[in-house]
Amino acid sequence: PPADLSMAEAAYLGALPKAPNNYRLDVADNRERAKDRRDWVLQRMADDGLITVSAARFAQAEPLIGN
Repeated sequence: PPADLSMAEAAYLGALPKAPNNYRLDVADNRERAKDRRDWVLQRMADDGLITVSAARFAQAEPLIGN
């Protein structure tokens, strides 16, 4: 359920609509790109006051987990 997602997981899902094929975690070449995009989403959330800067940094430190 969405309520069980971590902030980092939710941000990754929020990053997907721009270019889902570029951020798929099952493709090894996409992993760094996916992390960069997720981290950008978290930073924007902090910039917009939706989360704190420390919460964004904590979530950015969370590894991406995929197949």
